[in-house]
Amino acid sequence: MVVIRLKGVKAYQHPVSGIWYYYHRKTGIRLLSEPGTTAFKDELDRAEATLKPEPTLKTGTLGHLMKAYRASHYFRDLKPRTRSDYDGVINYLSRLDDMDLSEIDGPFIVGLRDKVYTDRKRRFANYCLSVLSVVLEYGIEKGEVKGNAVKGTKRIRRRSDAPKVNRAWARAERDAVMSAAPLQLLLPIAIARWTGMRQGDILKMPPTAYDGHSIRLITSKAGVQISVPVAGPLKAIIDAALGASTGPTPITLCANSRGKPWTESGFRASFFKMIGALEVAGKVGEGLTFHGLRHSVATELREAGFDSRTIADMLGQKTASMADHYSSEADLSSKLKGVVRKMEKRNSVRTKTSTNGG
Repeated sequence: MVVIRLKGVKAYQHPVSGIWYYYHRKTGIRLLSEPGTTAFKDELDRAEATLKPEPTLKTGTLGHLMKAYRASHYFRDLKPRTRSDYDGVINYLSRLDDMDLSEIDGPFIVGLRDKVYTDRKRRFANYCLSVLSVVLEYGIEKGEVKGNAVKGTKRIRRRSDAPKVNRAWARAERDAVMSAAPLQLLLPIAIARWTGMRQGDILKMPPTAYDGHSIRLITSKAGVQISVPVAGPLKAIIDAALGASTGPTPITLCANSRGKPWTESGFRASFFKMIGALEVAGKVGEGLTFHGLRHSVATELREAGFDSRTIADMLGQKTASMADHYSSEADLSSKLKGVVRKMEKRNSVRTKTSTNGG
């Protein structure tokens, strides 16, 4: 066992898997995020806070209600990723712990939304409103809040001229990236390109998820069990990785250049370094993200004529509405040409009938 000392943190590397584990030294609380990230610092701060006397939160305040919500089954039943995201918002809002619930009205919510937008941009501001709305609904159930002031408050819309986030990759971009990627990057990219799976699920995928014909797993975000047949080009890449000297790890199918499981931050750093070099070379356009491959798969399926339910099943979505979101960039011109031809044919028949009848 290799042990490394960080300030306030105990870290060790598993001798077999090579995975690093981090714990708050004084409490023994495990830290799940990557060192050096904001999420890791937040976890460390929360662990430190457990050593201090917990401040008394007055009944009828926002802090007291948020604490009660965190202790409720509603919060405990959330998916781990969602629970972590909610935690981040509640920690951000903790500066308002002493605020009386009766003071939370429409004008306050609007002011809060605009302040968060200035501090943390559009997506976090809108997410803050969503989480606060959930907390206030819980307060209504408990009889501590008369109404949900978040309802009716408009979310901040994305500017029409703002570049699309996680846009679909063009076919030439997919080819350029996959041609340039070393095997340790090519494997997760290829899985995303042919299945549309999320980065987190791909990097944590165990070797047993692949049986030589299909990939089977339960998605971490929606908890949906999926089984996707492996396309020929993807099978060739997976089999090459299985036969490589680095190969998969005992825990994950995808491995980094050292034969260890990828960390989220390590993979992002390597991925965007490669994408940046391809941008400079003019081989890909700006704005490529790994998540964009999920949009690419949905777009390709939509252009091939598949319905929203089929696309949702491929992506591991519970509802078809999200499939519409992911495939919104589809070029339907070929499909609509067929529609127009049918319209022309139908109207042509009607015209001939009318003429003959005359």
